[in-house]
Amino acid sequence: MRERLTSASSRAKARKCLKAAELSSNPEIKTEFLKLAEEFEAKARDLEGLDDATPKPDER
Repeated sequence: MRERLTSASSRAKARKCLKAAELSSNPEIKTEFLKLAEEFEAKARDLEGLDDATPKPDER
């Protein structure tokens, strides 16, 4: 079963990638984790934008 990606879960994944990059001594792996963190952060921003566009039940 697949988990639904939310802005909060995407930001949590970004934090985990940043932590992994911090702990890595390999520059190539560190770079990959930093790229992944930025991708998850960008996805979180996109999801927040989509959430803002979704009408709330009392806005109909």
